[in-house]
Amino acid sequence: SMTDFSRREALATVGSAGALVAAPAIARSPVRNGAKIDEARAMALLDRSADHFLALAPENATSLGVDKAARAGLRSKLGDRSQTGQDRFHAMIASDLRAIEPLDLSGLTHSTRTSLEVVKSAYRTGLKGYALPYGDVAVGGYRNSPYVVSQNTGAYLDTANAPQIYSNYL
Repeated sequence: SMTDFSRREALATVGSAGALVAAPAIARSPVRNGAKIDEARAMALLDRSADHFLALAPENATSLGVDKAARAGLRSKLGDRSQTGQDRFHAMIASDLRAIEPLDLSGLTHSTRTSLEVVKSAYRTGLKGYALPYGDVAVGGYRNSPYVVSQNTGAYLDTANAPQIYSNYL
């Protein structure tokens, strides 16, 4: 009967339905697997990834000195360290990595290719950190920790001028 599906048939049906749902997004996708990308599109992709990152970790804009002009509004904001904020960050790096990962970077300048490889490496490492059920993931940073609260990790170190302020108490 129509309701007697084998496990294999059920998985094939679910997979086909998922492919149909994803088809419009895939059709609008700016790149395909192994697609060569030119320098201008690569730089636009890097800019977009940077803007996504800074929107969720705005204190980095101040630390990097890019909290000017269009990004001046980031100067007075801090990232969301709640679980909801972490979920947003996880989703952002997964999405941006999916956009970069399949590209053929061979035609790009060494500098642009290196920048994209750094983003890929940092985001892959971040995703591995988010796969653990505990800890603090510092995407692009060096302070990944199994502890959310500790003396040498946390938001106070990521806030602009915090190391100078903190050193006053040592």
